[in-house]
Amino acid sequence: MRRAAGPFTASAEVVAAKTDSGLIEFMKELNAIREAVPASELSKAKRYMQLGLPSDFETTQQIAQALIPVALYSLPLDYYNNYVQNVEAVTQADVQRVARQYINPGSLAIVIVGDRKNIEQGLKAINVGPISLRDFFGKPISQ
Repeated sequence: MRRAAGPFTASAEVVAAKTDSGLIEFMKELNAIREAVPASELSKAKRYMQLGLPSDFETTQQIAQALIPVALYSLPLDYYNNYVQNVEAVTQADVQRVARQYINPGSLAIVIVGDRKNIEQGLKAINVGPISLRDFFGKPISQ
């Protein structure tokens, strides 16, 4: 949790042989979120968030955890009283505006973990950008 901006992360698990096509699809989705989100998708996401709220308050530990963002981000004390209505008020234009502001597929650092012999050729073929090889600790290794 942060008071300032943090990293945007997204991940997927794919079969090694499909790493290149998986990356293409992944980038397609990141670019698509910057365009209009289909109303049906937005509706499903809203329902998921709204209907999941009660399960966030089942134990005393969950209740305490739910209060952390209220204190940390100086949210109003009635934040959860208005949560369902606030989620419902989110529009397709809101999602698009925020996605365009914060998601920039052209400036990503993409980390791919796998067997180099099985994935490198496919990644080079799709030419997403320069490939930098790193060891387990993130140190550059020679090609």
